[in-house]
Amino acid sequence: MLTARKILGVILIMSLFTSLFGCTAKKTPQYTTAEDFPPAYEKPVPELPGKLVGVTHESSAGSMEFATEFAIDVAPEQILHCEYWDLNVKRDEMICKDNVPITEQQWADVEKAVLDLWGSWEEIPEEILNQPDDTEYFVLDGGDYDRWWLSWETEDGVQKVRYYAPADRRILTLDAVLEELAHPTGRKIEWAEPPVLSGATYINDTTDMSFQCNWWNLPEGPKEGYRLIVRFEEGGENISIYDQTDDAVWNAAKPAFAWLNPDDFEHGSYKDKIMLSLYYSDGTQKSLKIDKKTAAAIEPYLRQLTLEYLGQK
Repeated sequence: MLTARKILGVILIMSLFTSLFGCTAKKTPQYTTAEDFPPAYEKPVPELPGKLVGVTHESSAGSMEFATEFAIDVAPEQILHCEYWDLNVKRDEMICKDNVPITEQQWADVEKAVLDLWGSWEEIPEEILNQPDDTEYFVLDGGDYDRWWLSWETEDGVQKVRYYAPADRRILTLDAVLEELAHPTGRKIEWAEPPVLSGATYINDTTDMSFQCNWWNLPEGPKEGYRLIVRFEEGGENISIYDQTDDAVWNAAKPAFAWLNPDDFEHGSYKDKIMLSLYYSDGTQKSLKIDKKTAAAIEPYLRQLTLEYLGQK
């Protein structure tokens, strides 16, 4: 027969075992209101390696696109070298310029366009840069390239670093600034806004639920707007929605997705049991393979939001 002392001893032993081996069961959080979700995730911006003192860019649309090559090497006070096509002047060769002075404002525009993208620049690893160069091969239907170097003034001197082209619409602003610098034509520079989360598609085959809300070119009514596509079963009833709607629905749904850090998840596809696609205002998209714990945290809110939407119609 278990005495009170023996029962207490068993409880103490179980508590000690749990603390030592981390066996405390953690409840999956379930968010039922927009305010329950953690704050929207903001990707940390790395510290600048130094003062920006140079930008080098080379690009081409490929061998099948005539006269698209462009190159520039610019410093704070001058264009060191640039090459571009101006078919109104020369149709058989590129125009080259060296040591062209620029103004403080022109360099300020270059610097702003580069630093606006700072969180999106990714340095190319040395092992990639040290691979054999295959640029000598002629590709009939390709050969396009987009190469970037940024030069930084550091404590160890000037460092010239090679970067991947950012997957961010603001790179088009930098392109335009550099092209206008090399070949002034009075271009209107469009300073693109930072991309923001503008839609999502959530699919969970294990619960037979899908929820999609994103900006779309609508077949009827306004040319653009939000669409809401939802499917799941609730209380034995099949819930199905395919609606044109406004941004109020997305603003209500957004907290369910905005707190997630895409880097915490593997790349996903429609073959995954649980998948989430995040859409951004610059046209980019991230597909994520979502774990069951994350799905259990956000799905109840999406179901409730859908039922509230139906109740208001």
